[in-house]
Amino acid sequence: MRRESESPPTRKTASARQNEVAPETMRAAPPPKRRGAATTNRTDPRTAQTPARKAERSPAGRSQRQEAGTRPQGSIATPRAETAQPGAPRAARKGVAAPAPTAASASPRGARKGGAAARDGAERPRALRSLSAEVEKTLIHAVERPGRGRSAAQRRRAVVLIHGAGVDHRDWTFDFIHRIDPAWRVLAFDRPGFGASGRPSGAASALPGSQARLLHAAAASFGVSEAIVVGHSWGGAVAMGWGLAEPEATLGVASFAGAVAPWSLANAIKNGRRMQSAARAALGPGGLREAALEALCESFWPDPVPEGYATHMSTELSPMAGPTAATIADVSTINGALALMAPNYPRLERPVELVYSDSDQILSLSEQGEAAAALLPQARLTVLEGAGHMIHQTRQKTCLVALQRLIDAATSG
Repeated sequence: MRRESESPPTRKTASARQNEVAPETMRAAPPPKRRGAATTNRTDPRTAQTPARKAERSPAGRSQRQEAGTRPQGSIATPRAETAQPGAPRAARKGVAAPAPTAASASPRGARKGGAAARDGAERPRALRSLSAEVEKTLIHAVERPGRGRSAAQRRRAVVLIHGAGVDHRDWTFDFIHRIDPAWRVLAFDRPGFGASGRPSGAASALPGSQARLLHAAAASFGVSEAIVVGHSWGGAVAMGWGLAEPEATLGVASFAGAVAPWSLANAIKNGRRMQSAARAALGPGGLREAALEALCESFWPDPVPEGYATHMSTELSPMAGPTAATIADVSTINGALALMAPNYPRLERPVELVYSDSDQILSLSEQGEAAAALLPQARLTVLEGAGHMIHQTRQKTCLVALQRLIDAATSG
């Protein structure tokens, strides 16, 4: 097991912390470039400098407006940075058709304001497309970012992204999916009971291994025979379950602040109460958005919620009764399931990237990252200092570097 630490420089801003990379891991995957981009010299009527508008924007005009307390006619007010506050506006989205409204997030990330793709000037990524398959009489939904690899062998390989509790595939499509090596095909799944995916009846549907089986079968129906499986939070358990059940079809596993090992009774009770309380509050009158935003801020703390994320993940886009019930069931069973899974980790002879924070308020570094690294024969543990639970959003480059190591190993192998 190899362990690395990353400590942020002092007095870093939130945006600077997002772009930190450990000195030994500077090979971040380049942002995907859109082919065929064209430059348009179209005049925007909102900003066209007509004589009247020029007069309005003159020093004298500005003075008159300040006295009157008005803006220039036709101008657009500067948008305020979005924070996770109740009543945040919903963003207009352009999206592909999908089995449920949640597939609205399958629009190109560059088509919306906010997010790293817009902030750092990256080219607009390729459009995503919606996929679905029926597995064991259950509809499983995913969005795909096509890879640039054209051969049949390249199309049979994919990076699979698995989200955590209380969210869906949109957690990955906010920005992360577009930053992955453009040569690779990428699938971001809705776990059973979340987003547009159905959920089988029975208690077994809450087990990570059962969910891994359904997602693996769906990926196979999409033409994927080998995968690098990435999980965040609850999705980490599914990623590990996938690797244990399908070692020959697994090229590597990455867990970003994932639930991959059983935790102490005290933490199990704390996490269970936190998640179930938030989930049940969401079902109460008027509590949906407020409870979701409170849980969102807690997940990111001490990092801020990225601009645009709350709107992108707006709970108003999808019915919450199903996902809330699924979250309650998943959180109730996860610790016992991990107690049964973890003893099998020594037989997982595949490279595993573990990225965790020492300040995570949801999952403990010692009980998760360090405990799993001690059991996995090919584990590499990267420890972040001062980050919250949502490290795939706030410390994205470090996570991408870890994923790129798995991609490079699979490509060279």
